[in-house]
Amino acid sequence: MKLLGGGLAAAGALMAAIALAQVRGTPAPPPPKPGSPTALWIEAQTTVNGDSAAARYTRLANRYGRQAIGEAAVFELAEYLYARGDYAAARSAYARVRGPQARNARLGEALCLFALGDPGRARMVARAQIKRHDDPITWLASLLVAQCYENDGRLPEALAAYRRLLDLPAGPAQPAALLGAARLAERSGEHKEALEDIARLRKSYPNSPEAAESRDLLRSAAPKPGESGVGSESESDGSASP
Repeated sequence: MKLLGGGLAAAGALMAAIALAQVRGTPAPPPPKPGSPTALWIEAQTTVNGDSAAARYTRLANRYGRQAIGEAAVFELAEYLYARGDYAAARSAYARVRGPQARNARLGEALCLFALGDPGRARMVARAQIKRHDDPITWLASLLVAQCYENDGRLPEALAAYRRLLDLPAGPAQPAALLGAARLAERSGEHKEALEDIARLRKSYPNSPEAAESRDLLRSAAPKPGESGVGSESESDGSASP
């Protein structure tokens, strides 16, 4: 995550200075005062055990909840709870986040709602985070909107949402968007379009998990008799027939 202002920036600067001193063999700066916000943050960041780190972030959040370092601690706690699969608790923690991480936290809330089986509300929260075209959060929120439509069985809206994603500048979710568009195009009987999306996915992101997953879909999306356009799997990945 990005380092914020105040104590959080000081903690980051101190950790960097200590690392640089170790490399150069020069005396390291003095450690922060035990119990200070900077010391508590460094302890939490360097704690390997997840439950112990979460306890430290909780302590920080309770003590400094109105400061940047406290807000960052709440966000880190929410991320841990989400990774652990405790979506209800994670959603509650995300809802408390303000400041620079607020949009990330709102997206986290939407993901929790989706995981808790409420795609309608998840879609509404995610849609509110769609801002600039070149924004990674816009990409991820737009992908979640498409997935919510698909989960609700609203296939035309889902397919349109996936295709809108493909009109954005290339972003972190483009492989998932291409696979989603291909999957729904095939389910909608648009076999040629499905194959085109798969070909684009495998050409642009050949090592992605989505490209590997597309192999099964590619076999099912083979053109039906009488259809023209993109042909066999070998044509789609650019290899020649024997």
